[in-house]
Amino acid sequence: MEIQIDRVIRARQQIAQQINNGEEWMLPLLKRFNADLKALEEKQDLLFQAAQIANHAAPIRAA
Repeated sequence: MEIQIDRVIRARQQIAQQINNGEEWMLPLLKRFNADLKALEEKQDLLFQAAQIANHAAPIRAA
């Protein structure tokens, strides 16, 4: 998951540089990569939350 997030961040940085250099036609790509990054970060947070819940539940079941 972290690799995917890093790729999107790098691509977003490159697009931002090009937009900053006058390539405004790339604005929709920046919008898409922002949405992709948000979705990946939300998924990562949910996976972490699920792992925490599962790890907390395991000792309770063992008792």
